Amino acid sequence: GDVTISNTGATLIGNGAVTGAKLASDAVTTDKILNGTIQNEDIADNTINLTQKVTGILPVANGGTNSGTALVNNRLMISRNGSIVELFGLNDGQLVVGKTGDEPQVVTMNGDITIDNSGVTAIGAGRVLNSMISAGVDASKIADGSVSNTEFQYIGTLTGNVQDQLDSKQTSTLANGYILVGNGSNVATAVLPSGDVTISNAGVTTIGDSKVLNNMLADNSVTTVKIADGEVRTQDIADGNVTTVKIADGNVTTVKIADGNVTTDKIADLNVTTQKLADNAVTNQKLADDAVSTSKIVNLNVTTGKLADGSVTNVKLGSDAVTTDKISNGAILNEDINSAAGIEFSKLESLTSGNILVGSAGNVATQVAMSGDVTISNTGATLIGNGAVTGAKLASDAVTTDKILNGTIQNEDIADNT
Repeated sequence: GDVTISNTGATLIGNGAVTGAKLASDAVTTDKILNGTIQNEDIADNTINLTQKVTGILPVANGGTNSGTALVNNRLMISRNGSIVELFGLNDGQLVVGKTGDEPQVVTMNGDITIDNSGVTAIGAGRVLNSMISAGVDASKIADGSVSNTEFQYIGTLTGNVQDQLDSKQTSTLANGYILVGNGSNVATAVLPSGDVTISNAGVTTIGDSKVLNNMLADNSVTTVKIADGEVRTQDIADGNVTTVKIADGNVTTVKIADGNVTTDKIADLNVTTQKLADNAVTNQKLADDAVSTSKIVNLNVTTGKLADGSVTNVKLGSDAVTTDKISNGAILNEDINSAAGIEFSKLESLTSGNILVGSAGNVATQVAMSGDVTISNTGATLIGNGAVTGAKLASDAVTTDKILNGTIQNEDIADNT
């Protein structure tokens, strides 16, 4: 593991065993970092304060602007003469427009459309000409928009003056009780309803007596409320259609049952009670296998002679039934002790405070005091000695930013050109 121990109790931290997680915050100071070992990738992104750590003007290639001119603010940035600088200020409604071979230009938008400083454009009065409108002006463009596109297209089907065509249509008069029906020439004609159904001038229809025939009834349309009480006779019931749910409870009496028709499958389970059995009627062959349960055996009637050899297994023993006098001396072996037995430490030989058990050269557990790079207290707390974590014991990349005390990296700690 990370730490080994000799048979004298001396511990040794392995090379590369001290990872970043094992270092306390700010534990790595300048004198712990080998000069020239910090590379560019060792420095976390966005951590170097340019105003304190960098002097002069930073070139564009290195992420700077190559310009020392102070910013006015609220302006766009452009490239000019190899530097990144601010564009001229923009007044209300002005735009930036590209110019071939030159830097972007600031102009005021005018002509057919203007724009304000909130980005809202406005088409000037009289600027939309007929040539600018595409074909197909729909109804939403007409007056208040109350005519839909569909209604608008109806005009194309008219063959003359609309009012003249309306006047030539069917008259509004119709004889009392008559209805309009299309005749053989496809013309609406007034007729008096007759046959199975008639109609009044209020629109109320009446089905005539005996007009509803069997083939007019939909399946399952005759419900209970449609049948008069006492009208269903034997001949009305199809054979085999009086099911169990149709018979009221307690209505199948003895006289309704034919002799010899109560078979085994007609008797509900658990309904043959003791009084139904004749004395001595339950013989050995009537008993099913495993039918004699514990409750059927009189107490203290299972004697030694009833027990087969080896039949008393572990599950047959009650808790704490095996006492000391039941165990032969010397019969308990190592494999008899459960790995989860939880043998109390008080059963073991005494161990000096702060000592640990270490296998000796003779392969015997021996108590020793823990020493070397790491020591241990009697509470189990280990302590790495001052200066015990050398450079060789640090894993590669183990020293991360949070392990380095802020402000401790000196110029000599950083490799040249990194």
